[in-house]
Amino acid sequence: VIGAVCDGQRAGDGRGVEELCADVVDVCDQNTDYFDTKFEIEMMTRVSKLEFRNTYAKFHVDLSNAEEGYDAVVVRCGCPVPEDEITPETLVLYTPAKSAYVYETPDLAFIVKLDAVALLSAIQTDTFTSSQAILDGVQDGSIAQSAPDYDPDASWLSDHTGLINTSIVPVVPAFAVISPFGYRSSFGPNFMEQTDNKIAVFVSAEVSESSPLGRMEWIKLLGLIFGKQQKANEEFAAVKNRYEDIKAAVAGYKFVPSVITNSYYYSEDGNLDSNGWYSTAASSYVAQYIRDAGAVYNSDVDAAAPMNESEVMSRFGAAQYWIHFLTTTFSTVDEVLAADQTPSKIYKDLLSTKCGRVSSNSLKLNPSGRGSDYFESGVVNPDVVLLDLVTLLHPEQSSSHEMVYYKEFTPSDAVACPVASLPAEAPSGKHLIDFELRAVGATRHEVEQQVVDLTSACATALDVDASMMALYFAAPEEVDSVPRGVFTVRVMSDTASVSDVTGKQDALASAANEFLASETGTTAVEAGPVVVSPTVDDPGTSSGGLSGGAIAGIVVGSLVAVALVVAAVLFLYKRKNASVDKTTAVENPDAAAEAV
Repeated sequence: VIGAVCDGQRAGDGRGVEELCADVVDVCDQNTDYFDTKFEIEMMTRVSKLEFRNTYAKFHVDLSNAEEGYDAVVVRCGCPVPEDEITPETLVLYTPAKSAYVYETPDLAFIVKLDAVALLSAIQTDTFTSSQAILDGVQDGSIAQSAPDYDPDASWLSDHTGLINTSIVPVVPAFAVISPFGYRSSFGPNFMEQTDNKIAVFVSAEVSESSPLGRMEWIKLLGLIFGKQQKANEEFAAVKNRYEDIKAAVAGYKFVPSVITNSYYYSEDGNLDSNGWYSTAASSYVAQYIRDAGAVYNSDVDAAAPMNESEVMSRFGAAQYWIHFLTTTFSTVDEVLAADQTPSKIYKDLLSTKCGRVSSNSLKLNPSGRGSDYFESGVVNPDVVLLDLVTLLHPEQSSSHEMVYYKEFTPSDAVACPVASLPAEAPSGKHLIDFELRAVGATRHEVEQQVVDLTSACATALDVDASMMALYFAAPEEVDSVPRGVFTVRVMSDTASVSDVTGKQDALASAANEFLASETGTTAVEAGPVVVSPTVDDPGTSSGGLSGGAIAGIVVGSLVAVALVVAAVLFLYKRKNASVDKTTAVENPDAAAEAV
């Protein structure tokens, strides 16, 4: 089916170049290179065997496995198909394409990014579409809907109707961009039958890529087909540079939060076998987002497998953040609790829920309220998505970035957070004291699962109120195959108490060791450096007059005060310019990236 062979004829064969091409070479010269701008595969894992020849380019696309892949050739309009180098199953497309039908919203985002909306002749439905340019095209009739009465509650991927109905889509597009899901089993055959095999089908597998940049790089393939290769290359390079800059900055962060994703799936049709909390595959682009945002996800399962309640609580009960809650309408944790369909109602037992750290990726919805722009423009703006995640997961880092795709839910008064949260910077007259500890023999996850009781034990050892203390965790560590759970005990103290608190480092390590040894495989707790911020200056001695040092201190202090005023002005100016709203962050990503 993917080769679009039907009754011995390749899909799209028999159509004239005037139907397929925006520009045609009058006389094709086999010795002329018609691809002035080319590209190389950098991040894509589903595309391989890319070769550019003078009159055509060819590549291979892998879908869920090698057997379901397909070969494609993109021929310069006006030049012959290289029949001696392809098989009857090879997908043949022509460049520059005159028009396209696009099924999935991520591929619509590529069209917008390429400034190719004028070449879009049809979509399936505007129910999930966010792009205003495309919605305007639907409104003015320049972009047709192949299923204008599409009902997302009654239809799914197999319902792909109306594409060649001339009363709906007057002109059959040059080619179609189609989803890979169910393509061989039902979706593909139905589509071929409904289109009478008149249209070549490009199956886009960007959603199967293992990284956000790998997904974004599919813009190069559409750039090739539309004759907009330079634009595609420039857009990808700019996004890649910004993404990697953000990722590099985050790599220097000391604290690495843990997350839980998705939510419990309950089958309305009573199929209990499908019920469960579906994990995020370790090789998925979502898992890569989490890693690049400086966070950890406690699962190495390379498939979106359902978890039962016990597994959810053991793996993610103490996760600090709950992201990607499945909703387009919720905005409060109370709504999350009310929607709990787990057999034992475990939502309320998650630390992330208790502490009000729940969010969805549905801040930016389309006009119908059914589609999140995260799944559309987010695909071509992975740098902005990453910056959203960094801001969400690292409140200890100052940032002026305003969320574009992620919505933080309002905490609930019905549950109480058993651990404290401390500010990123100590307020006036206070100090933050960081004790670094390593639990030898225990994994970071094992230590984190004990965070509530461990916090209490540490507070007792330091003789401080637990509300003035918080625990933060570093990335998983292993030395000579022995795990080490690295964590920081942070205490907020007034100046007078700093010396007393820091003097109890040994007592703290001993108490942590005693507790963790009883609950985990910890064999020892090693104490690392103690850092006080801001530092406590030596009070010195007082005399009847000002010493030379004191006078110098006043002068230096005056200069510092002036510098602080200047810095404050610059900060306010930068904040004004870096605080981008949801639209600006997407349209001006350079400004957004500066906020990290």
